[in-house]
Amino acid sequence: GSDLIYTEEGVGWLAKAMASLLNFSKERRQQRPASRIVYGHTHGRIPELDQKWEQQLHAVGLTWNILERIPVIGWEGRSTVIMEIFCQA
Repeated sequence: GSDLIYTEEGVGWLAKAMASLLNFSKERRQQRPASRIVYGHTHGRIPELDQKWEQQLHAVGLTWNILERIPVIGWEGRSTVIMEIFCQA
């Protein structure tokens, strides 16, 4: 997915949906490699939602690594951040 956040309500629902996909019982997580979601988020597209997005990911028990930053052509100073999202240990 890419740029799926358009409202404050959407921030919460997307984070909850991702957590639901990634959260398995502790026993199932030990039996198989940890699942990951790769998501592209363009920082600054809706600035007031960027920080809320990161806060909501933490609130539902998720964390992330930044895999890459891709400059947005024609949108000076902005980039799409490719994130690997997964359950906190």
